[in-house]
Amino acid sequence: MEGTAECVVDGGRVRLPARFRAEVGSGPLVVGKGLNSCLFVYSIDEYSRIHAAIAASVSRDARAVRRFVESGAIQVSLDTRCRLSISPHLMQYVGIGDRVIWIGQGSYLELWDKGQLDAWVASGKRHSTIAGPLAAIE
Repeated sequence: MEGTAECVVDGGRVRLPARFRAEVGSGPLVVGKGLNSCLFVYSIDEYSRIHAAIAASVSRDARAVRRFVESGAIQVSLDTRCRLSISPHLMQYVGIGDRVIWIGQGSYLELWDKGQLDAWVASGKRHSTIAGPLAAIE
């Protein structure tokens, strides 16, 4: 999945943009804590794959990652208007207000509060975050 889309939050429900619907399927999705003040949204198959990979490791770091990924993760289904309900706990965790930005990240989606994403981009942190991986590509 690639690209971005902006949507309005309607009473704790967020429309899944058409550009991403075909890729995640019509089945349930898993919404959980992400990094940098966003939520991660996975298809059931992708979440199961990630869960299995984390569960296979027994290191202290893997337990911490598993605790982070699984705490607050919820399974949701799209309603008839292609919206998903986000739990108040997760909305508060990332500060979701009235507008969100969806960002395709290959096998999953990120869901950002628009103001949080704008602030993160303006802070310049994004450059320091990607500098190492970009240098490795060159």
